[in-house]
Amino acid sequence: MPAPDPVPANGRRILVVDDNQDAAELASELLRSLGHDVRTAFESAGALALVDAFLPEIAILDLGLPAMDGYELAAAIRARCPESPPRLIALSGHGQPRDFARSQQAGFLRHLVKPVEIEELIESVRELAR
Repeated sequence: MPAPDPVPANGRRILVVDDNQDAAELASELLRSLGHDVRTAFESAGALALVDAFLPEIAILDLGLPAMDGYELAAAIRARCPESPPRLIALSGHGQPRDFARSQQAGFLRHLVKPVEIEELIESVRELAR
């Protein structure tokens, strides 16, 4: 497997996956402006293709993706990166306690409710990038 491209000292390799293209592109551009190396996918198959070459350190996944939802995608990503799986952030329109519990059980370290506040996204990435 090829080594990933280097990123700035404070930056991380981040994968953003959301079927809402505008939201995905906005989040990706914001994270790039902070010095991160970001790849964007709008569906699960594209995300998995990126994982193999990019080896993300952090993955921000929409849980409501069509075909393969964010939970299934998270499991597939972890299976492809068993030695160093990315830290996972869930994006969801659902924010009830059971939703937070389910994403935590699935291995997500953060659960952000849409529409996501920019500051909340930045802080979540900052915490996981340490």
